[in-house]
Amino acid sequence: MKTKTKKFSTALLALVGLTLLSSGAQADQVLTSGDVFVGFRSTTSPNNAVLFNVGSVSLFTNSVNFSNFSFGGSGTTGADLVNQFGSGWYTDSTVTWGIFSALTGSYALASKAESVNGTQSSPYAALNTAKTGNLITGMNTVQNNYITSTAATNTANAAYQQGVASGTYYFAMNLNPDFTSTAWPSGSSIEGSLSQNLDLYYFTPASVQVLGGGGGNSLTINSNGVISYFASATNSGTNVWSTNSGNLSTIGITNSQNLIFAGSGGLVTNNQVSSLSGITFSNTASASYTLSGSNIAIGASGVVNNSTNTQNVATDLTLSAPQTFNAASGNLFFGGAITNGGNTLNIAGANNTALAGAISGVGGLTMAGSGTTSLGAVSTFSGNTLVSSGTLLIAGYGNTNSAVTVGSSSVLNGVNAGGPATLGAVTVTNGGSLALSNAVTDGTLYVKSLSLASNSLSSFDIKSTNNYSSLNASGNIALGGALTLAIQGLYNNTNNQGLFQVYTSGGAITGNFSSVNITGSYAGTLAYYSNNNTWQLWSGSGTNSFYAGINLNSGLVTVIPEPSSYALFALGSIACLAFISLRRNKFQA
Repeated sequence: MKTKTKKFSTALLALVGLTLLSSGAQADQVLTSGDVFVGFRSTTSPNNAVLFNVGSVSLFTNSVNFSNFSFGGSGTTGADLVNQFGSGWYTDSTVTWGIFSALTGSYALASKAESVNGTQSSPYAALNTAKTGNLITGMNTVQNNYITSTAATNTANAAYQQGVASGTYYFAMNLNPDFTSTAWPSGSSIEGSLSQNLDLYYFTPASVQVLGGGGGNSLTINSNGVISYFASATNSGTNVWSTNSGNLSTIGITNSQNLIFAGSGGLVTNNQVSSLSGITFSNTASASYTLSGSNIAIGASGVVNNSTNTQNVATDLTLSAPQTFNAASGNLFFGGAITNGGNTLNIAGANNTALAGAISGVGGLTMAGSGTTSLGAVSTFSGNTLVSSGTLLIAGYGNTNSAVTVGSSSVLNGVNAGGPATLGAVTVTNGGSLALSNAVTDGTLYVKSLSLASNSLSSFDIKSTNNYSSLNASGNIALGGALTLAIQGLYNNTNNQGLFQVYTSGGAITGNFSSVNITGSYAGTLAYYSNNNTWQLWSGSGTNSFYAGINLNSGLVTVIPEPSSYALFALGSIACLAFISLRRNKFQA
């Protein structure tokens, strides 16, 4: 396999094609994020350096046991090194080599020399999340400089990459033998002598893991300039899944690593690990994955979807630390049960997160993203639920003792499908919304109590006599804010067709709405009548007239067309008296 090279001089970075450096031919290279770079430099002459692009990082992450492959040879890499460092380059103790790569927002790849060939190098010290993330960002900046540089306009890039310009996180081609930053582990270097084998490490935004090592997964170089990578049965594993369907045992990932999906989607089965520091769906995941199989304990890194595809986690999960499920660029779907272990689960991201399995434990749930979070199973978790932004959708048969607080510009929405749902005490603060919509038969939200702030919003969806949303509080209800009744269909005044019990209480009902409006088939603004604690509206005339009202004491909504005089008698005496009473109450207010 021929290599693509970039050669450094004092003031110029020359791009070289597939021909020899010594030939003098130059051509721009088309490079992409994730390319792997192998650099050589003289520690005594820092401007004397050359960098090779050896291909995609997938060459390493897709390698299997006992496989090996090589780059370069006497006619390419070897000749370039002779041209750069002289014929004695291979035995020159001042010439060092190192390897790096990076994928934006996902991970960085860096080498470390084995002190004893055949024995894994001592692992890099773990960096905290912020510093490791900064390291990845910086390595991407360097890589992008290589990618975007051209033979005609590359002087600034060359200076930066040689370490002449100020900046942090660059591949050292100057005086410092490693990444120059306080974030990099003290005394660490990606470089080794040409006689040393190099192991490969992944730096994710939350952790550091070894890709190669163990005496059988190392990069070596021979005197002809051939760079070889060997994988063996002693593979300590990679944490990156870059193919489609299969079993995690294929990549040999180990417990407590961060699992990264970066391939073409598919069904991936786990019988390999019982714990992970987190799960990341990379922006290079080009289709949807489903992770199934045995249970996994998830650490503080949580789950993040940086791809634009919906990603699915079907395994049961246990939260071993407080963490975030972040639907950053695409939707997340969790089909298994979640045991929170007393830890708070935070939901973030602009896209939607579906928690279809039951949630248990004494930990809480917080919504901090602008997307919709749906609960779709019988859950028993008892920690508090805070909807600080976005929408919490009670999507069916739900059951939790969790007290729910709905913050400003946030929405508690239910019931979507499946039947009744139960929550603890529900508090809707100023600016928050209670939106009981998309109802089905028996679509009732059961709560321990309900408190609506004076500037909150509430709405009920009425689709038919037997299909409308409602709320049942075992305790008190404190009314407040604006109420909207969205009414679909037309109703007559026989067989109770226009009667809807939108809320009931086992305790006291206090307070009042600041306004009541109806929309849909019947539309208008209701007026409040204090003598009977109702909001009422008589609208239209003749065949287009109707009456709408809500009794605050009972939560009963009445919607009927106003009958003509002959139709009134057809209602019978009881219905007639009831109707006359409605009119009398209206005019007595």
